[in-house]
Amino acid sequence: ESLWIEGGTAYIGVERTHRIFRFDTFGREGVLARGTPTPVPMGSERFAGNRGIEALGLLPRPSPLAGTLIAISERALNAAGDIRGYLIGSGPAREIFVKRTNDFDVTDLAFLPGGDMLLLERWFSAWRGVAFRIRRIDLATIRAGATLDGPIILSADMTSQIDNMEGIAVHRNGEGETIVTLVSDNNFSFLQRTLMLQFAYRA
Repeated sequence: ESLWIEGGTAYIGVERTHRIFRFDTFGREGVLARGTPTPVPMGSERFAGNRGIEALGLLPRPSPLAGTLIAISERALNAAGDIRGYLIGSGPAREIFVKRTNDFDVTDLAFLPGGDMLLLERWFSAWRGVAFRIRRIDLATIRAGATLDGPIILSADMTSQIDNMEGIAVHRNGEGETIVTLVSDNNFSFLQRTLMLQFAYRA
């Protein structure tokens, strides 16, 4: 359900069994690389089977936690109703939270060139279809125990050409523009589509 590749190392988050695999030799061996599994540190409040780690990334500079893995669940909630996640690095994992509003769930994350995090979220109703939004999270606010929140920079529902948006990535193109790419998952359903949408992000 989640993937992050950086510096030849790949991290993959697995739902239901709630583990994160680290593939240290992915850059050299590709799909032949062997992963090292790490259990997600849920404590006594176990995640529901299909609500596990949905977004992974390594915190970038200039964060003092640069190189720390951030792992956010889809909809594992704390007592306040916010989404649970973790900072995983040296020492014990530290819990963080994402402010949950309007029934949106986390589906992926990416980082802007300056370091701020883009958080992709999805909302679904059998009667009204799907919607998504992207929140921008200030990198400086990402620290142990924090409840992350930020402004919505893009949102859309079924009045636009969207579907079940599940993935987000950021890159710079040849003209120096920051490009945000979104991809949907059709869930093998004839009612849904696989879409790739790209936007030039201007802060």
